[in-house]
Amino acid sequence: MTDCPHCGKENLEGTDECEACGSPLVELSKPRASSRLEKSLFKDRIKALPPREPLLVEEAAPVSMAIKLLYDHKVGCALVVDDDRRVRGIVTKLDLIEHLTRRPGV
Repeated sequence: MTDCPHCGKENLEGTDECEACGSPLVELSKPRASSRLEKSLFKDRIKALPPREPLLVEEAAPVSMAIKLLYDHKVGCALVVDDDRRVRGIVTKLDLIEHLTRRPGV
């Protein structure tokens, strides 16, 4: 529950405005950073990260090729593309591990 700083009315957590007086409560429900790391998580934007060229794997490629690509490029995922290079999805290391461990006899 969140108390309105203007009238003291108790409001549900995450409510945008006070039910009693209509004062904005949005700022009260925002998480507060308590460390340098948390401040960075709230302040920094994705565009500040050094972008990499996306790794592409064709949807017809064998699973072994996807594993090798991820390993060789030291990344955790690749975009899956069709014959026209349109993105069809994403494959991650976890996807590959789950696929291999679900197979009967493995």
